Amino acid sequence: MSRRFRNAIVRPPGRSFANGLTTASLGLPDLSLALDQHAAYCRALESCGVAVTVLPASQEFADAPFVEDTAIVSDGRALTTIPGAPSR
Repeated sequence: MSRRFRNAIVRPPGRSFANGLTTASLGLPDLSLALDQHAAYCRALESCGVAVTVLPASQEFADAPFVEDTAIVSDGRALTTIPGAPSR
């Protein structure tokens, strides 16, 4: 059984991205730069042969781009685990 990732789900940052959770003292994120970096990330995944599903940006939830929380998929169903932060 291959354990190689074949699919990725991504969500670009929305206008509220700068209001997200952080532990860094780097100032507010630059939305334009974040969007460019996100597009580069998607291209990198695709260049590795990964099928990328892009969800629409969420303007309501600043942390919505962080869709990497663990899910177990079996028999056509997905079970998500407890996310790292309540806002996710």
